[in-house]
Amino acid sequence: MQYYLAQEQGALQQVSQLLPLHRARPSILQGLLGAGGFAAGALAAAAPARIQLAVMGAVGEALTEHYNDKLRDVTEAGLQQTSEVREQLRQWRDVPRTPEGAPAAPDILTLQKLERIEQLGLGGAAALAVKLAAKAGLAAAAKL
Repeated sequence: MQYYLAQEQGALQQVSQLLPLHRARPSILQGLLGAGGFAAGALAAAAPARIQLAVMGAVGEALTEHYNDKLRDVTEAGLQQTSEVREQLRQWRDVPRTPEGAPAAPDILTLQKLERIEQLGLGGAAALAVKLAAKAGLAAAAKL
């Protein structure tokens, strides 16, 4: 857990340095999302190992997808001064975030194949809930 915390704190520091260089503002949700992420991490740390892996894997998947989306947005914008931003997004996207043995968060196809929600299991349900919450938070932060 400490490895992932240090990794994300490093990324946050880099973002804080890039924002003024590109005349961008931080999200007004930054503090709220930070507190939510800390709370989720604390809950995951207190959970059984299977749930910890599911939570960390779901957050990792959500962040990787977010960085891919942002990289696509920056590339489509075609601005010349964004080469540094594109490179940084690639680096963040390519950082291994999902721990060994973490179950993938269920996608829509997996959910459609279930006959009963109980088949998802506690780890799958936790991963799904965390990934959806992380994606919603990241999407809201991008808008605000």
